[in-house]
Amino acid sequence: MKLTKKQKDRMIKEFGHIPTKEEIFAKLEASLARMNDALEGAWKTMPDDYKTRNDMAEIVSRSAKLREGVYRSFLKKPVPRTSAPLGKAKA
Repeated sequence: MKLTKKQKDRMIKEFGHIPTKEEIFAKLEASLARMNDALEGAWKTMPDDYKTRNDMAEIVSRSAKLREGVYRSFLKKPVPRTSAPLGKAKA
């Protein structure tokens, strides 16, 4: 995919240069880690009601699929294990 002049200018303004694939993937990997940490925190503090639990389980499931797809398709790395199994009942 070829970048337009507008896209190049925006990247240079934001990053100071056109980022490499490795830089882009490092940012993507960091973003996935932050998302996972946020979901773990939300899971631990969510209200204990049926609708919230089901909604959160769906979000966690979609997040896991996204994360898995990004690691396999773009990062070409094994998916790292999370520190806590999301989607399990709270202790």
